[in-house]
Amino acid sequence: MSRFLVYTSPAVGHTVPLIPGLLELQRRGHGVHVRALPDLVPVLESVGLEASAIAPDVLDIPITDFRAGSNGERLRTGQADLLARARHDGPDFDDAVRALAPDAVLVDINAYGAQLRAEAAGLPRATVLPSVVPIPERGIPPYGLGLRPARGPLGRVRDRVGWAMVERAFGRAILPGSTRCGASPGSRSGAPRSTCTTVATRSSP
Repeated sequence: MSRFLVYTSPAVGHTVPLIPGLLELQRRGHGVHVRALPDLVPVLESVGLEASAIAPDVLDIPITDFRAGSNGERLRTGQADLLARARHDGPDFDDAVRALAPDAVLVDINAYGAQLRAEAAGLPRATVLPSVVPIPERGIPPYGLGLRPARGPLGRVRDRVGWAMVERAFGRAILPGSTRCGASPGSRSGAPRSTCTTVATRSSP
């Protein structure tokens, strides 16, 4: 059977919802190791999952969007913090791969550095997202605006315009914390390993 490395974002809400699915993987005979918030390691172990703590360097960069005075500022601040963490969660992911030699990896959508390293490692991988999937589809309201589903031609126009606004807002929030990524030798698969320098700046409103 396969061995899975699950690299989470260090947050309760990004880890606990995964537990039932991970236990099902174990029930089917697979090995599962979770890299998680240190306080959650004993919780995960208590339900029968193998776990280890995310590196302190990742945790040293807090998510400060709760201090924002507007929704736009909250988005920009949160993305800047996540991009700053990417400098550290990528190398932490590499360390976990070297230590555990997984056959496949599951990586949280907010662990930007780990996502890049997972892609470069050449292992089978998937992204985990413990919330609604923010992808435009027919009849799905724009992500994050709290809108109800709309019907008819006017509803389709609203959703088309709304999704364009949301995508633009996320793009403007992420670009100021741009990442410059190259490659260096060293992945388990023999493929180049991604290296990433993050310039995390907060744009003004």
